Amino acid sequence: MMYERSEKEYFTAKRKASRQLKLKTGTYFQDLPSNAEIREEIDILARMCEGESRAANLLAMRLGALRVMRKLGAFHPRLIGSVWTGHIRRGSDIDVHAFCDSEHAVVEALEWAGHSCRVEHKRIVKHNQEREFTHIHLDTGGGSGEHADRRFPVEITLYPEAKRTYVFKSSITGNAIEKASITELEQRLRAEHPDLDIEAEIERIEEAASDPYSLWLLLLQPLESVKQNPKYHPEGDALYHSLQVFQLAVAAKPWDEEFLSAALLHDVGKA
Repeated sequence: MMYERSEKEYFTAKRKASRQLKLKTGTYFQDLPSNAEIREEIDILARMCEGESRAANLLAMRLGALRVMRKLGAFHPRLIGSVWTGHIRRGSDIDVHAFCDSEHAVVEALEWAGHSCRVEHKRIVKHNQEREFTHIHLDTGGGSGEHADRRFPVEITLYPEAKRTYVFKSSITGNAIEKASITELEQRLRAEHPDLDIEAEIERIEEAASDPYSLWLLLLQPLESVKQNPKYHPEGDALYHSLQVFQLAVAAKPWDEEFLSAALLHDVGKA
């Protein structure tokens, strides 16, 4: 369930698994695995199912993380989660902690660097205490060589400056979370990939990220799985519809780049 992401929380997944076993065996399964044991099994599944692409994705994600962290340098960024520990799998994102008392300052720094941000405020009640967390979501490029056009979602959790020295606990091990500064991430990349030219790879990622057509492709591809109301769109999925509209636009105003772009991308929000 957790490898396929039908469940994201360890506690929920264990409770659901216990209920399913109760239906099959007539008794609840009491000896539930620890979160760390589950993570290890997910890791084994990822190695089996994803093969060599997993190592390539890990490198790509660490390069993507380094690129973003450098742009957040003033806010003491720390890479956490599966990208740092190496426990990534299909669908993993890049998790970063940043520390600043001004949400606006961080968003402005990212937008000035060319990133499109989406800010989310989450309220969580734990031990009868309500807390609000600020998450900044963005997409980033990563990868080397033939993988330079890959993009992975990034989630930046923003904490007050005073939390910089706070010891965050892992929900998996119960110990202090593993985290890395910019320098520590660079050191690991050099140690594990001694032939890698980090600066050249970051530059290549920047170039790929500035290419609008790569981004358009990423926006358009998911539309193929968006089925539309046949009453209004008998032509089928939203991608086919978008390409039809684009062809009509080309026939009408082939010289108007803004008009053609709008025609091609008008439905990307549906994905």
